[in-house]
Amino acid sequence: MRVIVYGREEKSALSLADAVRALVPAAEVETCASICLCDAKLAGIGTEEVVAIALAADREELAGLFLFRERLMDIPLILVLPEDSAETVCLGHRLHPRFVGFSDSGFRDVAAVVARLLSRMKHRQTAPH
Repeated sequence: MRVIVYGREEKSALSLADAVRALVPAAEVETCASICLCDAKLAGIGTEEVVAIALAADREELAGLFLFRERLMDIPLILVLPEDSAETVCLGHRLHPRFVGFSDSGFRDVAAVVARLLSRMKHRQTAPH
C-alpha cells in the first residue's frame, strides 16, 4: 500500500509524510513536489492500493490540481487546504476528497484518516471473497 503526498512546499510535505509514517509504519510514503511528477506516479500505480494526499499551499495551487482531476477520481484523495474560507473549501470539494484538512491545524487528523483508509484497504485484501 502506498501513500503519495503532493506538496509544492517541501518542508510541509515532508512533515505530513512523517506524520503518516508515525501512524502507519508499514505504508510506503512518497512525496512529490510537482504536479507532473505526482501525475506520473499516479499513472503508474496500476492495481496497487494507493491513497493520495494533496497539500495545497494557496488557491492557485489548489486550482492547479484540477489539471489531473480525472486521475484523482479513481483513488482516495485527502485534501489539505491553506485556509478555511467558504470559497476555498467549495473549490476543494469539487475534487471529491474523502477528507478535507487544513494546513494550520497540524497533520495528526490527516494521518489518522490515512491510517483508517489503509486499514480498510488491507482488510478488503485479506477478506474472503
